[in-house]
Amino acid sequence: MNTYEKLPEFNDPCMVQRERMHYPSGARVIEVLYGAKDAENNPVAPKKEADDGHGCFSALSIEGGYRLLLWQHSTGEGGSLEQGEHTLQELEVSIKKKKEILERAREALLPEDSDVAAVDAILAEFPEAFDMGTPKEKELKSRWSSLKEQNRRKAQRRLSVKENAEKKAALIAEAKSIADSEGSWEDNHRKLEALMDRWKATGRAGKEEDEKLWEEFRKVRNDFYEQRNAARKERESEFKERRAAKLELIEEAENYARSKDYS
Repeated sequence: MNTYEKLPEFNDPCMVQRERMHYPSGARVIEVLYGAKDAENNPVAPKKEADDGHGCFSALSIEGGYRLLLWQHSTGEGGSLEQGEHTLQELEVSIKKKKEILERAREALLPEDSDVAAVDAILAEFPEAFDMGTPKEKELKSRWSSLKEQNRRKAQRRLSVKENAEKKAALIAEAKSIADSEGSWEDNHRKLEALMDRWKATGRAGKEEDEKLWEEFRKVRNDFYEQRNAARKERESEFKERRAAKLELIEEAENYARSKDYS
């Protein structure tokens, strides 16, 4: 048994209980010396270094429970030795390892172009280290969860950026198809404006890629409007020529009407 909800009953009025803080883990170490006897086999206050047959119970106090570190039973109990699953030294090594893992992950995550798969691989090492539920371990677990979430969000942003770039490239292709079609200028204009609304609704594709794609999309639109305006001017010019010709015919007709030469 490695975990206790409460301290065992030692049934020794002379027992000595000590507590100290284990700073690497932030947990308290509880140590109980008990079962010491004098030469006449009477209970006496145990002394740590004395050969008085005392037993020693040592555990970490964690959230009201106790994780066994070591229990050297008293001579009166047979003197057997129980060891917890992990020692304080192993706990310290584990905490140090977790800190190193988190620091490596943090540094790998810092660059904007960081390798999210590599960061995930580093973070995957963290659960392999054992956990005794100490305050420091909980703090490190929280940091691990935070880094994992940051990396997940970065991966999601990159996926969204890639998808947005693909959507904008598709809009450019659609715009070129509309601009090159034989539809009326008015219909094609409405279609291009609808594409513009879809473009605005599409998310970011990365600063440089956004600028490149926007320039391409804008050029297709500008070329279309330049051609439309040129066509309008041509139609207006033709209209003016036809109007001038008709006015000339009208004037000629009026001249004939005013003429008194009926021959």
